[in-house]
Amino acid sequence: MKLMNLENEWLHQKAFTKDQRKAARKKLTSGQACHMTAPEMIDVLTQQTWESTMADLFKEASDCFKAQHKVIDDYHKEIAAQKKAVEKAHKAEEHYTKKVQVEAKKVRAQAE
Repeated sequence: MKLMNLENEWLHQKAFTKDQRKAARKKLTSGQACHMTAPEMIDVLTQQTWESTMADLFKEASDCFKAQHKVIDDYHKEIAAQKKAVEKAHKAEEHYTKKVQVEAKKVRAQAE
């Protein structure tokens, strides 16, 4: 009975569930020589060669790209910190001038 249930489950999964594997794109090879003469096939083969070469390049250079990305992010963070410090100093200066003006008004009011 268990064997029949397992087989039925397997058949049900095979019939009604989606295949979990990603569909691999069919790549052209030079073994298909009779199809390589068409201009469209040459373009497709060139595109596939370029894509695989660029994928290899990005894999090899990923460490360098990560380092450059970190440097750029640090630079932008530093600029933001400097801008924030300038705004804070400007705000403190405005607060100080406002405080001085209030004190001057009090002194003038007491002098009168």
